[in-house]
Amino acid sequence: MPITEYLEEVINEWDQKVGNLEAGFKYESERPKNWEPSTNIWVHGYWSWDWANSYERVAELDVNNMTVKTAPPYGNHAFKIGQRFCFLNILEEVTEPGDYYIDAQTKMLYFYPLDNAKCEEVIISVMNEPLMEIDGADSIVVEEITFEATTGFGLRILNSDNIHIKNCYFRNIGNTAIDILNSKNVQVANCTIHDTGDGGVSIVSKDRRTLTPANISIYNNHIYNIAKWVRCYQTPINIAGVGISATHNLIHDCPHTAILYNGNDITIEYNEIYNVVMETGDAGAIYTGRDYTFRGNKVCNNYIHHLGGVGMGTMGIYNDDCVSGTHMEGNVFHEVSRAVFLGGGRDFLVKNNVFIDCYPAIEIDGRGASNHKVWRNMVFNIMKNRFYEIGGDKSPFIEKYPELAAIDEYYKQNKPIPPQAVIQNNVYCSKRKFEMKWDSEKGEILTESNFACSRNDFEDFKARDFRLKANSEAFNYGYKNVDFYRIGLVEEDRTVNPPKIVSNLEVDVNTNAILLLLNNQSNKEVHGKMTFYTNKHIESFSGTSIEFDLAAYEVKEYKVALPCIYERIQIEARCNVAGVRPSRTEFDPEKNSK
Repeated sequence: MPITEYLEEVINEWDQKVGNLEAGFKYESERPKNWEPSTNIWVHGYWSWDWANSYERVAELDVNNMTVKTAPPYGNHAFKIGQRFCFLNILEEVTEPGDYYIDAQTKMLYFYPLDNAKCEEVIISVMNEPLMEIDGADSIVVEEITFEATTGFGLRILNSDNIHIKNCYFRNIGNTAIDILNSKNVQVANCTIHDTGDGGVSIVSKDRRTLTPANISIYNNHIYNIAKWVRCYQTPINIAGVGISATHNLIHDCPHTAILYNGNDITIEYNEIYNVVMETGDAGAIYTGRDYTFRGNKVCNNYIHHLGGVGMGTMGIYNDDCVSGTHMEGNVFHEVSRAVFLGGGRDFLVKNNVFIDCYPAIEIDGRGASNHKVWRNMVFNIMKNRFYEIGGDKSPFIEKYPELAAIDEYYKQNKPIPPQAVIQNNVYCSKRKFEMKWDSEKGEILTESNFACSRNDFEDFKARDFRLKANSEAFNYGYKNVDFYRIGLVEEDRTVNPPKIVSNLEVDVNTNAILLLLNNQSNKEVHGKMTFYTNKHIESFSGTSIEFDLAAYEVKEYKVALPCIYERIQIEARCNVAGVRPSRTEFDPEKNSK
């Protein structure tokens, strides 16, 4: 439900009127009047921004005046009218499968089991230590082990060298599944990671000052249902350091970012990412930001599709807050609102990418040259301090990344720092291709040899084969086909693989129905349920579902009747089985009736 009013007004850094966290907020709902008074009630909310959440204990709930006051240390930022929150841990609301209530005083758990739950054995873990910890070690292989049932980390690796984690299974982990700190020559390969409270794989290396590569590889892992407790900035893959790669991973179904990275000489390549950023806004599938010295980073040959998002929306590759120098080449984007976002930085290369139904494909702004006090403080205080503190004007940075000399010169002359990018040889199958926003006109943006195509240019649009046909005119513009089937998991290297099913939605205007095409591109029989979601609630349709059975390599079409719809809506089909890709279509009653 939304915050409807705050109880004490304050002004934030954007000169916006917001609510003081200590004073509380108001809501509009009669439902809390049905609850018994309790000291166990909590609230979870995105109180001010759609990328910052917190859980807060309720200190005072006035159901008659519909006010909530939370207990210290309070949440993030401030209360904004219209922002989302929900009540948690309400005994009277344990009414559906999956609901639960914890009585902290009696240490009792009340749980409504899922319909398919097997309750012969129930495991409740209170362990808060890592299941395994490797500290100060060398030359260790961890292979074919299942890690589960802890409130702490699954596996921690600290101050170690030459560690290999292969074909392991991590599930039901309270914190992060694999946490790697201050180590080198580590490989995490062919693992399956799902249902963690925090992240999937986290790497923090401390070698940025010398630009010494950590030589850490995150390869060929299937990571999904991550961040079930801490919803923001706990990601399937989190990288901080130098010389780290994330390649051939399949990542899906998480509330926020898929890959968060900070540092230098980082390679993010051949990953498939979908159904991420499902609960947040102003966030990206792949994200970095706010440092001019993050250089040598490559985000190439990834397939990013069907992202979620609320509020300010989402991005595919999000270069936030004047971060610079990212090389983005050979990526395929499908159904991504802003596929490539260049947030004021410089020295970008956006080359040979494919954009399909992205709105827009590329967006750029010039916040580094803005006169707004927030951006001026960011560029000339926060980022300037970071630039000189790490030695961006000195060895080894200035030799390895000579373009940093321009940043140094802007700072010495106290001049605004305009954006700069080269955008070439890209293919657009999107109506909105390239948009320049505020202050971007002050920059140097080179766009050349880009090509607009249609769906007929692809080998098989419905089967999601986004290679361009040999006779496409795109090749006359310097485009080179992306090796599309190389993206994602390398199945022969793994012991267990998920199915691969692609879906396609279309509207049949003659019968007023949705046509759902399911294409099983794997050697597995798959049974599942596709659920339909709409961006505007449609009674008798939103949330409905169909069950399906597919034999190996089977292609099957399902027809689902639509009710009478009088407004333009977006329809999405998503599945409860890992490996079944989502699809979207749009229904416009005016357009479809003609």
